[in-house]
Amino acid sequence: MEPKIYKVYHLSCPITGDVKYIGMTTRTLGWRLSGHIGLAKRPTKYYLSNMLVLWIQSLLKQGLRPKITLLEESKDQGLEKQYIQYFKEQGCDLLNNTSGERRGYKVLINTPHSEETKLKLSLSLKKYWKGVKEKYYS
Repeated sequence: MEPKIYKVYHLSCPITGDVKYIGMTTRTLGWRLSGHIGLAKRPTKYYLSNMLVLWIQSLLKQGLRPKITLLEESKDQGLEKQYIQYFKEQGCDLLNNTSGERRGYKVLINTPHSEETKLKLSLSLKKYWKGVKEKYYS
């Protein structure tokens, strides 16, 4: 199996050019930007007060979108953390919630689960998506 190639990117303000967020993905940058924008348009309860989401929402209200720029491609999963540190040292007021540690939902994806836990996760996600469909697609 080929090792994953990680793309480290930044989101910047389309008006000022200020770097606001450092991220990492294995997908295309267009796909990742769409994910950020989609979350800002339909935030879950967890993300309602997330500073990145609020910033993207403020841009969307002005008819703007953040600019996404590739910084580097690498097999090194720790590269995001290094870029966060670098941009903070340069005085950027980043909106990152973490220092680039891989955790949160990644733990759920990469951890083997018991059948009971899988069932609970499945039911929880079905309930969530049912609510999303009712709210936005009815």
